[in-house]
Amino acid sequence: MKKSINILAKSGAILLSLMVFSCQNLKENPISSLAPSNYFTNPSQCESAYAQAMSQIYSQWSNYAGGLYNGQQTDQTNGGNYNYSVDIGLGYWTCHFQSINTINTTLASIKSGSVSTFPIAVVNDLIAQGRFLRAFNYFYLVRLFGKVPYITEDTPNVVDHPLTPSSREEIPAVYDKIQADLVYAGQYMNDYNASIPGHINKWTARALLSKVYLTRATAPISDVTYYPKARDLADTVITQSPYGLQPTFDAVFSRSNRGNLEIIFAFNSAPGALATSVKGVCPVEIGGFSGGSISNVWSNTFPEQPRKHSYIMLQWPEGTGDIGSATDSTVLIPYTASVQQVPNIGKQTWPYFSISEIMNEQGFDYDLAIIRFADVLLMYAEAANMANGSPTQVAVDRVNMIINRANAGTGTEPIATLGMSSTAFDALVINERNFELCFEGDRYYDLVRKRMIPQVCTADQLSGFTADKYLYPIPSLDAPLVGQNPGY
Repeated sequence: MKKSINILAKSGAILLSLMVFSCQNLKENPISSLAPSNYFTNPSQCESAYAQAMSQIYSQWSNYAGGLYNGQQTDQTNGGNYNYSVDIGLGYWTCHFQSINTINTTLASIKSGSVSTFPIAVVNDLIAQGRFLRAFNYFYLVRLFGKVPYITEDTPNVVDHPLTPSSREEIPAVYDKIQADLVYAGQYMNDYNASIPGHINKWTARALLSKVYLTRATAPISDVTYYPKARDLADTVITQSPYGLQPTFDAVFSRSNRGNLEIIFAFNSAPGALATSVKGVCPVEIGGFSGGSISNVWSNTFPEQPRKHSYIMLQWPEGTGDIGSATDSTVLIPYTASVQQVPNIGKQTWPYFSISEIMNEQGFDYDLAIIRFADVLLMYAEAANMANGSPTQVAVDRVNMIINRANAGTGTEPIATLGMSSTAFDALVINERNFELCFEGDRYYDLVRKRMIPQVCTADQLSGFTADKYLYPIPSLDAPLVGQNPGY
C-alpha cells in the first residue's frame, strides 16, 4: 500500500482515523480501539463520540480562539501572503476528515441498530446530530479545497476500495449532500433546550443551512436561485428561534454571560481548562505570544465607535520589566509603543481574561463563537437585497440593529438606508460582516465567495496571489491519490 494513502485510507491515522455534547467540556472518551458494536449502545456514548469529533477539529485549529485560521490570508492579517506551500492546508484537511470518520463510525453503529431499544425520536435526534456535524465539516472542506470525496457511513471501506481522482465530487454535488444532511438535521434534531444551552439543535442546523445557501449563491457556484432560500431560512431563524441579539456588544463575549442567546453554535470550553490559545493570541507585553496581531491598515478602516475598542486592542497594560511580567494595572501603552507596533485581537483576550490568567494559562471558560445571531441578521440582509434587486426595509432595519448597537450612541458609523442601491447596500453588509464578525473565522470565506481578495488586501499581503489561490492545494500525501487543484 502506498504511503500516500495515509490521510485518506489508514483507519485511525488521518481520515479513518464541544458540546454537553456541544463541546461544552472539550473532553471525550477515546473510541479508536472500540468497535461500534460494543461501544455505541446508548445515547450518551454516541454523543461522547460526537464531542470527540468536535474536539478533533478544535485541537487542530490552534488559532481558532482568535478566529484566524493559521495560514489563511485576509486584509485583517498582520503580514502573510499567498505564496502557499503545497501542504498549507494539511492541518485542516486532516482534522476535518478525522472528525468525519468519527461521525461516520457513530452513524454506522446507530444505523446497524445499536440504540434501537431507545425511542425513535431519540434515535432520529442522534442521527440528525451526526449528519449536522458531518455537513459542518464538509462545508469547511468544500470552501477550502473545492472538489472533495464526500464519505458517509455507507461509503465502502477506503482501505479495500482506494479513492481515485473520480472520488472527488464536483462542488455543486458536495453542496447537495451538505444540504441534504442539514435539512435532515433541521427536521429531526431536538428543539433548543434551556437546560443545556450550548447543545446543538434544529435551529443550529437551520442557521448553518442558511449560510450554505448564501454561499452557494456566490462564487464559485454563483447560483442566484439560492438567495431567496437563504433569505427565507434566515428569516425563520430570526423570527421563530429563541435566539436574538444581546443588548450590548460586550455582553456577547462576557465570560459571565456564557450560553447567551446570541451565540447559536460555539466551541465551549470547560471551566478551568488551560488558556493556551488565549495566551497565544495576546501581546508579549501581557504574557502572550502575539499570535493575535492584526493589520494596522485594516484597523484604521474600522469605524470609530465603542465596538472598535472592544473588538480590537489598541492599547494594553505595560509590562513591569521582563516580557510577560505585566499586571492588571491602569498603566496602558498604545500599540505603537509595543514590540510589534500593531493592534491586537480584542475579542477573547484581555480584559476578558486577566493578565494573571493569561500568563498562567488559567480560566479558559469561554464560548468561541462559530455562528451568532448577528451573523444570521447579516445573512438575511445580504440575501434579501440580492433576491429583491434592492434593499428591503426589513433588511435595512436588521443591519441597523447591529450598527446602532456598535455605535452605542456615540459612534460615527453611518446606518443603512432604503434609498441605497443594491450594490452599495451589498457592500455595506459585507463590510459590516467584516467589522462585527472579525476574528471569528468568517472574513476569509466572505472574501473568497465574493472574490474580493485583490480589492481589499495590501500589495504585501497579495504577494503570490492568483485566482487559483481561492482554493487551497490538496495536501501532498493525498494529491497522488485523488488529484490536485489547478495552479499547484
